[in-house]
Amino acid sequence: MLMPEKMEIAEPKEAPTDDKTLVNIVSKIPEDKQKEIAGQIIEDYDNDLTSRSDWEKKRNDYYKLWVCHREKKTTPWEGASNVCIPMMATACNQFHSRSYQAIFNAPGMVKALPVGYNDISRAKDVEYYMNWQILNELLEYEEEFDRLLQILPINGLGYKKLYYSKSLGRPVSENIDALDLVLPYRTKRFENARRLVHRTWLHYDELLDRNEQGLYENFDKVQEVPQAKDTSELKQTADKAAGEEPAKEEDNPHLILECHKKIDIGDGRKPYIFTVDYDSETILRVAGRELDVSGETKILDYFIDYHFIPNPESGVYSFGFGHFIEPMNEMANTAFNQIFDAGSLSNMPFGFYGRRAGIKKRQIKLHPGLMQEVEDATQVYFPSMQRVDQVLFQVIGMIQQYVEQFTSTSDYLMGRESKGTKTPTAHGTLAIIEQGLVTFAVMTKRIFRSLRKELRLLMAINNTFLPETGVQYVMEDEKTRVIKREMFNSVRDVVPIADPSFASRDQRRREAMEIYGALMVNPIIAGNPDLGMKPHIKGIHAITSDLLETYDKNNPKRYLPELPEESLSPEMENAKFMQGDYTDPKPGEDHQNHLETHLVFSQTDFFRNMPPDYRAMLKKHVQATQGVAYADSQQVQQLGGRGEAPMQGRPGGVQQGVRGGAVEG
Repeated sequence: MLMPEKMEIAEPKEAPTDDKTLVNIVSKIPEDKQKEIAGQIIEDYDNDLTSRSDWEKKRNDYYKLWVCHREKKTTPWEGASNVCIPMMATACNQFHSRSYQAIFNAPGMVKALPVGYNDISRAKDVEYYMNWQILNELLEYEEEFDRLLQILPINGLGYKKLYYSKSLGRPVSENIDALDLVLPYRTKRFENARRLVHRTWLHYDELLDRNEQGLYENFDKVQEVPQAKDTSELKQTADKAAGEEPAKEEDNPHLILECHKKIDIGDGRKPYIFTVDYDSETILRVAGRELDVSGETKILDYFIDYHFIPNPESGVYSFGFGHFIEPMNEMANTAFNQIFDAGSLSNMPFGFYGRRAGIKKRQIKLHPGLMQEVEDATQVYFPSMQRVDQVLFQVIGMIQQYVEQFTSTSDYLMGRESKGTKTPTAHGTLAIIEQGLVTFAVMTKRIFRSLRKELRLLMAINNTFLPETGVQYVMEDEKTRVIKREMFNSVRDVVPIADPSFASRDQRRREAMEIYGALMVNPIIAGNPDLGMKPHIKGIHAITSDLLETYDKNNPKRYLPELPEESLSPEMENAKFMQGDYTDPKPGEDHQNHLETHLVFSQTDFFRNMPPDYRAMLKKHVQATQGVAYADSQQVQQLGGRGEAPMQGRPGGVQQGVRGGAVEG
């Protein structure tokens, strides 16, 4: 399924107003209980922050390597070489570019799996809608995922937050830095965390906007000038790298804690979301996390954890490239700086002179080719400096080799010819690339596991917050599609459809062409007139579609006509009407049998218990079937056939039943 490159919303959505997750219930909690809960949340946050202080320090060191930030250096002398080799940056940027291309690649992102055979059509509608929703309605989705893929190999851990915005009337996807999500000490699995705190830094005017939207209560207790400040080392490093200075006191943001925790507020221990102002220890908002979905109570999660290299001893704090590359990168920096310092000593020699050398006491700078006249040259001494040791170059090369092996950033994978290769072959190069991408593919598949969780959460949000009447959206081909909340009940699961194991478009195209060539000579697909085997049109269409998708063109499937929809049995059509899905009659069907079956169905309790608009679908379908049957009979007559109209049934049969009102909306 290839998604059009442009779509437009034809009908706005309205958010449900009776959902517990959108209602602020802080006023139902006694004031003394509010103070107790707020104090406990802040105390737990401070303790959890202290327990991971060493982890934050390491992340600051990794970030410095990524931005090539170096602290001021005074050894071995003032102004000595202080260069950072971008090994960390190269590894992270290479992973970012490859994984970004693997995830956001045609023909879309989502594949919907139906519950049963009868749900295939609805699952296809859900698939179309979610692909359109991610790439068009969620305007921030691709940009936020871009940031996640950039920071994930540095920190080793990242989060996405997915929630329904009442003000926007749609889901919102945000990238959450691992430093801004605080978990208790020794949390093994993110899903089983006893509590989690999402900290945000919001300016006073931003808090005012949210208060005016009706999101907050007790806002009069919030101070205009904040007291808490973000004094972390990573924040200071980021400010230095960006060239920013700390703002004025009144321009500093407020620390707001969003705590997800089970607490008893008077009706039993249940999961809630508490929004707390850190300075005033005031609860601004309390919302429930329990949802009633199809009569079943479920807990709505908002966060999805993404991992780079899992830590076998801990289920939460995974490793990034920095954990393994930092020592080697610092070794390479030291060797590189020693080479430059040795060159500086060779190019700018220094000397010593005795007190009796006849030189007045003053500072003398010696430059290459400059001689200073003295009375006694024997009193002047120039030390002989050794040239740059070649071992340092070998050390740097060895370190670079280790880093490339670990991060899969060899010459071939970076799009350039490998050093020392005299006569490379195409198949040999592709084989090397394929083997080199094994490590990358494993890392990317970890991202796809988390992406699958995110898509499931998006489907749950749609199944909860989409209006009952449905949503219309117009595609580029001017086809108007309708998505309804109940359609998501026909989907068993949603999965990402991208494949990170492919090395390049050329490899995908080569494989698709091999499959196409092999199947088009197979009589099962291509057919064999001698054996009476007809071509498998659906199979030929599928392999042709797969081949077209390997070409980097906008909507390449426009060259391939769509297959006509398969005819449904009248019993299957009745089942779709019971679900509220309309289907058009197809030319060439046994219209007489269809109409008789629909007439019998219209006299059952199943039909009488259907909603009026569902019954109207059957009446509309019967009328359309009569028209298609008449058109088929006229076509047969024009081709020289007997042209017997299917509507000429027995008296009092289908025609009488339809006209007499047996099938009514």
